Amino acid sequence: MRKNAPASTRPAAGAGPAPVLRRAAAALLAVLLVPGLSGCGDNVPPALPVDPAVAQVIGTTALTVTGEQAGAGSSAQQASMEAWSAGYSRYQPDAVIAYDPQGSGAGVTSFLQGAVGWAGTDVPLTSSQRPRSKSVCAGAQAVDLPVFVSPIALVYNIDGLNGSHIRLSAALVADIFAGRVVWWDDARIAAANPVLKNRLPHLRITPVWRSDQSGTSQIVSAYLATAASGRWPKDAGKTWPSTAGQGAKGTAGVATVVSQAKGTIGYVEAAQAGSLGTVALLQGSTPVLPGRKGASAFATKAARKVTGADSGATAQKSARKPAEKTGGKTAPRSFPAVRDLTLSPDYADTSSEVYPLTQISYLAVCPAYPDAGRQRFVGSWLYYIASQGAQELSAQVAGSAPLPDALSRQIQTDGRALLAAAGVPAAAGKTAEGSTGKTAAKTTENMTGTANGHGRRGDGRK
Repeated sequence: MRKNAPASTRPAAGAGPAPVLRRAAAALLAVLLVPGLSGCGDNVPPALPVDPAVAQVIGTTALTVTGEQAGAGSSAQQASMEAWSAGYSRYQPDAVIAYDPQGSGAGVTSFLQGAVGWAGTDVPLTSSQRPRSKSVCAGAQAVDLPVFVSPIALVYNIDGLNGSHIRLSAALVADIFAGRVVWWDDARIAAANPVLKNRLPHLRITPVWRSDQSGTSQIVSAYLATAASGRWPKDAGKTWPSTAGQGAKGTAGVATVVSQAKGTIGYVEAAQAGSLGTVALLQGSTPVLPGRKGASAFATKAARKVTGADSGATAQKSARKPAEKTGGKTAPRSFPAVRDLTLSPDYADTSSEVYPLTQISYLAVCPAYPDAGRQRFVGSWLYYIASQGAQELSAQVAGSAPLPDALSRQIQTDGRALLAAAGVPAAAGKTAEGSTGKTAAKTTENMTGTANGHGRRGDGRK
């Protein structure tokens, strides 16, 4: 095994959090690889195996990634990023991944400034941000690739009811967060909860919302503007549009305020709900709880148009081969055919199998990088994150739902395109379907001494 390279001193868009996250990823890897610890509890993932099919693409001697690789963005992705960093190191132990969970907006800004190689963002890049990315993407426009699917839970704190799952429609949620419904025993809430109506207290409702620029806020607003038509402002963006209640910074801030104050209601990633009460959203007349199964169904429907599952639709290709001048003449410039996979979720879907308040979070990456080393990393990073093992790891540490198979395959294809354009030769034999070749088997043996293969995909049930 190659020896670990010293960490770079360059911060990931700010010197504070990055070293902490590097240590966290290293600690996670150490815990996961200690014999006897796997299976010790629901929150302890099994030992991290090396998948021979993944190793054949990103763990061969033809690819070497070294030094610090910096990213920044969504705090919702933080736990997954730490776990993925640990898992990726099984294939490229000389790489040091530093992720700064500074928030989607700040992460995209860092990416567009060239301070980091990719951004985690809970909403796709805007039409004004994409042209700006050409300055850091070797003349190409950045693309969005969905890598993280997670239900957003509406959480509340009411004595005696935190385990009862109060039912609310989208219209009621909008009116609560807008300050139009102010008591927990309001007649409309009681009507939606006939079993609980005599237990609802005459307690003032205090909405708690993100005070920072938040992709999660934008998703909640998009859901309410669609599903509660006319009761919530459209195009609210990352700034929460109502001042009713109290603001708090970050997911952790919202969870802390709700846990400390009775009568509060807020929104957090479902994995952060803890012992707080969670709302069952009414899909028609059917209450649906935030869970992996409903989130996965929601993402699968959203993915159909960009993966070609509906009417042969195709995704937009980035890299339109813009012209560049060479010696006074214009010559075409070729970029890898990396496909943008921006999804269009249907928040108006009221079918009972989906949980519509679902966050589909992206990596904003370049289809081409001026630096070949960064491009090799991003290509291999995408290939790993979209693998079955990485998605299962994210589910265990962050409660995320698995990516739809068609999206995983396309993201891995994008990763391979970046690698090929950076001069990494294609591995012999099949890779994405789980077949192994001599190169993969040899690489796995060198890394671990044994080929553990990969586990089964979760069924999406919470």
